Amino acid sequence: MRVLLVEHAGFCFGVKNAIETVLRAAARGSVCTLGELIHNRRTVDELARRGIFAVERPQQVTTRQVVIRSHGAAPQTYEALSRLGVEIVDATCPFVRRIHEKARSLAQDGVQILVIGQQEHPEIVATMGWAGPGAILIDSLTQARALRHYDRACVIGQTTYSMEKRDLLLAEIARHVDELEVFDFVCATTSLRQKEVLALRSRCDTVLVVGDWSSANTRKLYELACQGCQAYLIADAQDPVLAQLDPDSICGITGGASAPPQALEEIVAALKARYPCIIETIAT
Repeated sequence: MRVLLVEHAGFCFGVKNAIETVLRAAARGSVCTLGELIHNRRTVDELARRGIFAVERPQQVTTRQVVIRSHGAAPQTYEALSRLGVEIVDATCPFVRRIHEKARSLAQDGVQILVIGQQEHPEIVATMGWAGPGAILIDSLTQARALRHYDRACVIGQTTYSMEKRDLLLAEIARHVDELEVFDFVCATTSLRQKEVLALRSRCDTVLVVGDWSSANTRKLYELACQGCQAYLIADAQDPVLAQLDPDSICGITGGASAPPQALEEIVAALKARYPCIIETIAT
């Protein structure tokens, strides 16, 4: 079996920063996270074994410290936590924070804000809070086509959004706005990973996407892979699909931004133990 690995897989900067931040906080005293720190069950369970649990609402915080996860939080959430008197440890991804700062600035200036993203995604929930009640959320061409005409507007959005879908929506949005500003919102890591999976699917019989189904960016990698070859989204080396691969095939491996590096390493080791393998890392 020929196994092709991409250069960018596993924890992104924002996820690494969030994990390191919560572990430093835990060394100082009791801590919880507001929402699950990242979209990966393995990592969340490991944190729970260290006594670091997630709560869903500020009112549920009973620890001395609370960590804002990499997705960020709405200003109302910060205010609620401040009223509780707990120490806020902010692990918001810097790329997400710049979008929230842009949203706040636009709202203060009275500019119409159009937000591209998934309504239930925690990053977008936070972004809509900073953008204010006048912001309009768009996640489909139907919603984009329903826009009224604007003299001026600015588009911001979800850092892990599909680049392909973003471009389709932007083309439609531009038809409704005379003076349109597009704030670059898909982060470089997301862009690189999506480009890499396009390269993988053109060279492989099968692509394994490592991560969790709850992760939006991981699901997008899986969807892109499926459009060009057989693909599987797997969490770890115990997945039965590893025993079903063609030993004479070319198998590509990538991983979402919240996929633990250990999981990727274990999957490669499991393939090497089961099949004669040639391992290559491809550059894009």
